[in-house]
Amino acid sequence: MSDSFIPIYLATARMIVNDAIKDDHIVLKKQLFHKYVDKSQTIEFDISHLSVKIDSIAFQPMAQHCVIDLEHLFATTKDGNYVPLHFTTNGEWNNGNSLIFATIDPMVYLSSEVPWAKLKSITIRVSYKVTDLNTLKFLFGYMLLSDKLTIIGEETNAAKVQVNMIKDSLSYKLGFALTAPLRWGQSILKKKPQRK
Repeated sequence: MSDSFIPIYLATARMIVNDAIKDDHIVLKKQLFHKYVDKSQTIEFDISHLSVKIDSIAFQPMAQHCVIDLEHLFATTKDGNYVPLHFTTNGEWNNGNSLIFATIDPMVYLSSEVPWAKLKSITIRVSYKVTDLNTLKFLFGYMLLSDKLTIIGEETNAAKVQVNMIKDSLSYKLGFALTAPLRWGQSILKKKPQRK
């Protein structure tokens, strides 16, 4: 087994709950772990027993490179209501819900409109697609190539618009030049002296 691959049954997700920031350092308050049993599952982290001084919460899908689909992410209040959670990440979005993490420390930083102290649990529905470094390198190369092709396509479309504008302009100028004798003849006819 290589260092760049961990089978899903050996992987562990981690919820990191941080206390307030003190002296520019985050004080680690609590870590909650979840052992995976399948590539697609719902994970629920009980945070009801934690301190009311929670400053931040982050979800680490696994401690290695990976590609995941983040399907659901919400919290349940102590009253039983569902609260949507917002997040930022150190991963890159790929088509749809897929997050690609090219780091061995993938993180999903959570935020809530409801204070953490009022929440009972955090539920995450996650599916793992890839957990080996070579496949991730290929995906990143593909994403970079796709982005470049998109840019080239946009530049090509802009160039086509400019070419069409030039064609239209030339057609107008050519048409104007070709009809000049007719316009001149019409102006002569219009100036024909009237009989008295």
